[in-house]
Amino acid sequence: MELSRDDRARLQRLEEELWREATRFDRARMEQLLAPDFVEFGRSGRRYRREDTLAAAPGPIRAVLPLPDFAVRLLAPDVAQVTYRSVVTYDGETQYGRRSSLWSRVPDGEGWVLRFHQGTPVEPPFAVWSEPIAKPDDALRFVEKAYELEKRAFLLDGALLPAEFFALRSRFAGEFAQKLVNYQLRVAVVLPPDPSRGERFAEFVRELARHPTFRAFATRAEAEGWLTGG
Repeated sequence: MELSRDDRARLQRLEEELWREATRFDRARMEQLLAPDFVEFGRSGRRYRREDTLAAAPGPIRAVLPLPDFAVRLLAPDVAQVTYRSVVTYDGETQYGRRSSLWSRVPDGEGWVLRFHQGTPVEPPFAVWSEPIAKPDDALRFVEKAYELEKRAFLLDGALLPAEFFALRSRFAGEFAQKLVNYQLRVAVVLPPDPSRGERFAEFVRELARHPTFRAFATRAEAEGWLTGG
């Protein structure tokens, strides 16, 4: 008993409509997608009925899309379970959750309606680095912390980096990054654009955008999105 590729793609598109402002706050659209007996248990533990969900006030939704770790399985011929991780920023605070939805197949409309949804809060899959960096070998402190915290990913504020990091002739940045790569640690550094650092450094940052384990981002939200699989 398996879902077709088309149904899998359709269910992902429908689930992601719940995280897009244009569709989430379109009452007519939500009335199509929510089953008459729809119920949700949110991250807070609160229970929401269908009418509660339809009456939600419009507001910004800053969710990582595509939904990380998205998966679908059939529980019965006409019932599918969708699971994924949510990464959503509200008023500057990023919240993380495990999500599960139950969709029922119907003969009309999109072919599926949402019967149930549950969100469970979880800790982020990365640690926030808080100590100043003074030399390239400080990358080894990340290794120690990784074993201590049992996490392989870190968020690093660029303000903790020394001036030498931004002077490419010092080779500080390259050596620091290479040590992290050697130990297969993922590190996202938040570096807002700064013209004073020069074009060469800007080019270095652009190169980091393609790096598999050490990347620079203009905002914390972007950095967290990458660290969580966004």
